[in-house]
Amino acid sequence: MGLNEAFVINDEAKSAILRASQSAADLIRPYKGGEHLRRWFQEESRKWLIYLTNGFTRAKCNLVEEASAWEWLQDQYPGISQHLAPYEEAARKRDDQGQFWWELRPCDYYEAFASPKIVYPDISNHARFSIEETGCILGNTAYLLPVEDFYLLAVLNSRATWFALSGISIPFGERLKKFRYRLFTQYLSRLPVPTPDINDKVDLGSLARRLSQLSRERYELVGSVAHRLNDRFNSAQDGDVPERLKEWPSFSFKALGDELKRDFRLKQSPWNDPRVADEWDGYVASKSKRCEELSESIAGAEDEINRRVYRLFDLTPREVRILEDETSF
Repeated sequence: MGLNEAFVINDEAKSAILRASQSAADLIRPYKGGEHLRRWFQEESRKWLIYLTNGFTRAKCNLVEEASAWEWLQDQYPGISQHLAPYEEAARKRDDQGQFWWELRPCDYYEAFASPKIVYPDISNHARFSIEETGCILGNTAYLLPVEDFYLLAVLNSRATWFALSGISIPFGERLKKFRYRLFTQYLSRLPVPTPDINDKVDLGSLARRLSQLSRERYELVGSVAHRLNDRFNSAQDGDVPERLKEWPSFSFKALGDELKRDFRLKQSPWNDPRVADEWDGYVASKSKRCEELSESIAGAEDEINRRVYRLFDLTPREVRILEDETSF
């Protein structure tokens, strides 16, 4: 977007702007980068974009002279003008500004952001396509396909497509012992997409839609438990949940207590207090069980997508074995 430090804001800055003027709510849009785009869903970013697009000011106030237009912005959106004012000098130096220094650069695809779309990161070591439906704005580490096509989403997230992409794109180093690949349009445009009959199109689309729902539910479940643990045992209350704590489903109950001790610098595991252990044991067990059920359902649905896409590509059993050896997610 250009000058992200001015236009991309956090929750605290958003709240300050809205306290000054609730009318600014229409000009603050959710914002995500490639790091927030997961397989089938998107993580919460807690970031927002001040959405003053090129030409917005003149279209609203019909003023051409800059000083008068700025006075209008200060009057109508005092929170936004107060936030942007310290960045005026840097904003004026941009080559990619709008009609006024406080506006975003011209962009041909702002309208595409507002509609449901397939989104994906610019670099990844596995397929991370999802459909975004909230109208969020994407940063320059993320891309979109301006379609809401769950059949296409299923194909893009299949192992067959990732295998094809690994032969088209350029490797960009390794992460977790797997090559990362650039997902530029020039590579995605060359991907083969099989033409299905109506039954396969409907069934694969339904599977992709279900996977989107299941994956989102699992993400929200993991996050809610991590936040509850953070609220209960983090005496510092500094806001952010430790990354390791978000891995709680992989811990035994004892290991979770040890992790809480380490993360929050407790004198001992909170489970050493029998009353606290009794309070949390059943809760964690029930959430862990649900998380396991969701993971099994996701794995089963993904396996079904892969089998159906293999058939659409008319792959032999030998070709499938070779493909699966090369595409472990």
